[in-house]
Amino acid sequence: MFNLSLDAEPLQLKLGITYMIIDALYINEIKNNYSKIEENNLVESIRKKIFPYTEIPFTLFKADQTIFEISRIKKRKKIFWIYKIQYCLSTDTGVLIFLNILILKNLILSFDYEELVDTPISSINIAYWSNLVSKFNELELGLILAPGLNSGFDFEGSGKYYVI
Repeated sequence: MFNLSLDAEPLQLKLGITYMIIDALYINEIKNNYSKIEENNLVESIRKKIFPYTEIPFTLFKADQTIFEISRIKKRKKIFWIYKIQYCLSTDTGVLIFLNILILKNLILSFDYEELVDTPISSINIAYWSNLVSKFNELELGLILAPGLNSGFDFEGSGKYYVI
């Protein structure tokens, strides 16, 4: 349903597409500081100008399968500090957005984190998410909500992770 994982369901991705995997809250940070970004070098500009003090605010991931299992997100433990940093990311909220890098600008300008989480019924505002996804082509966006502590998955919530 709308490429959404609320209970550790896999996401559908388009093979060969490069996705930015980023905490949903960080997208609002980018939106609020968009004037600082150099559009001709969007990704590196975001990394350097919006998150200059954050080592790993997001990662880029080229889809190597059409199904992305949540078990591919692993905790970045001290032993893995030397793990290839380009596959690492941090999250404050445990809500990760997968977005086709080609829609980054359009998504940033239409995204609102508060709308996404503003719901008394569930952890994610499903109506807002489905409306957002409908603005883009199929499989360009996905959302994973961390299953939480004692879920059996490394991806439990906030922290530093890497994607295998």
